[in-house]
Amino acid sequence: MSAGKKDSSEYEFRLSFKEKALCLAVWTAVSLFLGRLFFHSFVFSVPIVCLSPFVLKYFKRIRKEKRQEDISSQFCDAMSAFAAALSSGFSPENAVAEAVSELERINGRKGYMQDELELIAKKLSIGESIENAFIGLSRKTGIREIEQMADVFSTAKRSGGSLPDILRHTVYMLEEKRRLKEEIRTIITAKKTEHRIMCLMLPFILLYINLTGSEFVSVLYEGVRGRVIMTAALAVFFLAVCLGERIIRIRV
Repeated sequence: MSAGKKDSSEYEFRLSFKEKALCLAVWTAVSLFLGRLFFHSFVFSVPIVCLSPFVLKYFKRIRKEKRQEDISSQFCDAMSAFAAALSSGFSPENAVAEAVSELERINGRKGYMQDELELIAKKLSIGESIENAFIGLSRKTGIREIEQMADVFSTAKRSGGSLPDILRHTVYMLEEKRRLKEEIRTIITAKKTEHRIMCLMLPFILLYINLTGSEFVSVLYEGVRGRVIMTAALAVFFLAVCLGERIIRIRV
């Protein structure tokens, strides 16, 4: 196992203060809505608000996966430009600089991967090996493709093979993997949309009944039995949402 793989667990994603505040604000609003809808009282929103640590944890996981997907895609584009530059006779440092320029051309702005590649170019200019530079990047991002690329550089150096040829083949494999991921995401996107529409149906049906025929459901908001029934309904609703999210959450 390579050093990069051993240390990939060092990567720790953190939400920004703005992201945390936005997540908590949205969840508080949802809690107030559900408390009013299911119990006709904002007091019952308090236990729902108390679930915010779990919501933050889930939101953090979603944001981490999205960020890693973006970085992985940028890295694939950068390695394609890097391989082409090496094949043209550029030194590794200049090839990295070419990759940065290509990413800026593709994205139209400077992003995370450009900054990291510029740092790698500086490391190469002071004599650090290219495989160690990429191992450091894999530790920082937790991206498997970067770990694999570090292994490619290390293997090419040990075997004495042509780095541009090996890199071109590796980039081709990365591109095929990215294409396959996009196809899988396209397939499951429709199912995710269906699930989330279904999740919204119960609250909006209940809201519609409350607005148009509250006398039919008034018994559910009165007495102990009504509270128990609505609590059970809300619990089943949360369980269904969580199970659905778990089923459709496919990491590719």
